[in-house]
Amino acid sequence: MASGGRSPGGKTLVGELGRELWISRDGKNKKIVGKDGMEVINMKPGDAIVPNNLTESLIRGGMSSAYDGAGKGAL
Repeated sequence: MASGGRSPGGKTLVGELGRELWISRDGKNKKIVGKDGMEVINMKPGDAIVPNNLTESLIRGGMSSAYDGAGKGAL
């Protein structure tokens, strides 16, 4: 989902351009996806992906807990 956005649900290709941030539809869970390259994840309708360029800015800006996997939402 290189351009980011909300998912209609189902299997979704992520990480095409690098790390991306997955956010659950209720906003309570987050996780960095695509850390090791492209991958397919199963998203629920309304889940969101923050594209790589914005994710990298968030990580540099201090969002290390999501990067470290400390966010609740394991996929």
